[in-house]
Amino acid sequence: MSDFFYSKSKSCGDPVCGREDWRRILSSFWPCDIELDGRTFGSIEMAFHYEKFKRTNKPILGDLYVAGGPFDTEPGKGKVFSGKSSMKKNGCVLDLIKWAKESEVVMAKLVMQRFERDTIFRHMVRSAPRPLLHFERGTMKKAPKYGCFRSKETGKLVGNNYYGKLLMSL
Repeated sequence: MSDFFYSKSKSCGDPVCGREDWRRILSSFWPCDIELDGRTFGSIEMAFHYEKFKRTNKPILGDLYVAGGPFDTEPGKGKVFSGKSSMKKNGCVLDLIKWAKESEVVMAKLVMQRFERDTIFRHMVRSAPRPLLHFERGTMKKAPKYGCFRSKETGKLVGNNYYGKLLMSL
């Protein structure tokens, strides 16, 4: 998976801007300061899930994503917490139509904020080899929206790779 980037990418001997960990730096989980609504978040990912909860009947749960909150040390748990089954378990109802319309705009806004504030991220985005393929698990029936994967059967990319495309557009 050396042509993909994601939060747990291995450092390979192909540095960008002198950094072998450039794939992890491009991840939405990489630590950075994002500010929204007078709050600070430790990564794009945490701010994204906060925004998702703003489109539910329990927006207060989004405060769990604020820097210093319970998901700072385990951001993967934060992603799970905003998932379908966890939301149902917590009596949380997501406005799916609204989120479907707004989620890409939210992600673009968060990525732009990081790009403007984070010099290292900006250099990585500009210098990384193309195409930028954000790895995300999925299936042939349910292709990933923000990332992609390579089909074992055909070798072709499956998924929209929205996050990767967004980075390449900067």
